[in-house]
Amino acid sequence: MISPKKLILPTFSALGLITVAKSDRTLSLEKDEKELVRSLTSINKLAIKSFQNQVHCFAFRQTEHGDILDCIDINKQLAFDHPLLKNHTIQFAVAEYRHQVFGAKVNFSIWEPEVSPTQFSSASMLIAQGSTEQFQSIRAGWIVYQWLNQNHSRLYTYWTADGFIKTGCYNILCPGFVQVSARIPFGILFGPVSVYDGPQYEVGIRIYKDGNTGDWWLVVYDENVGYWPNSLFTKAGLGHGASLVAYGGEVYSPVKEKSPSMGSAHFPSEGYLKAAYVTNFEVVEGSVATKPLFPVTLFSSTPNFWYNAIFFGGPGKCV
Repeated sequence: MISPKKLILPTFSALGLITVAKSDRTLSLEKDEKELVRSLTSINKLAIKSFQNQVHCFAFRQTEHGDILDCIDINKQLAFDHPLLKNHTIQFAVAEYRHQVFGAKVNFSIWEPEVSPTQFSSASMLIAQGSTEQFQSIRAGWIVYQWLNQNHSRLYTYWTADGFIKTGCYNILCPGFVQVSARIPFGILFGPVSVYDGPQYEVGIRIYKDGNTGDWWLVVYDENVGYWPNSLFTKAGLGHGASLVAYGGEVYSPVKEKSPSMGSAHFPSEGYLKAAYVTNFEVVEGSVATKPLFPVTLFSSTPNFWYNAIFFGGPGKCV
């Protein structure tokens, strides 16, 4: 049985994430630009066109949206350029077991806010551990960010093992994440998207720690997309579980630009069908075996829930 006291931190963190996102727009895109230059050499690999064994190959194909997916031998993907993963092997068998907080899941309503080339707007789940200097985190959700994926709402992740100092990146722009799914790549376009006062569409995302290997797995639409190997993290960080789970929205724009909208571009007070929301959020704590997912008990001084949902978003336009 999970005590309500233990769950106050994850729930308030979800609400705090929105606040932090609004105040975080003073940051510069210089960090992202440097990261892109640093990553170009690593990611400039020739695609291996091998279709003999589709289990071990990401097929070359063009999606209905025009995206080109090249085929790369699963054992030669960028993840294994990481020095800690030189002798790593692909792992498909997964058992869910971990003490402390070792997993979380959530459903996000999918929206497609308008952004300029220097802005982004996203909704994501964050799992984190560690002090400021040793902060380690994994984030996953949808994002509209032209620098990363052109326009439209797409699947993304971001991870770090040292507070964003030397490690971490979006998606697979640096060594680390091991992709195992040939159906759901990073950057896949979400569609259709939710309509204001109309149909609502969701994506379900789960991140959990394998009790045998310690790897952190990403699951999207009930499919194992891949994992961040436990060797990327320290025992003081995500190598020994997580202490923070947060859900919410985030936007970014340069200081002199008006901020983009978040979610549906409408305030949380408008509620279901009109505001963006997260729902079905669950966390995993304690020594439990198969699929140990339990509902989160919500605590808030200003509750605004729809079937255990948290609404977020707004029109932006702030400078």
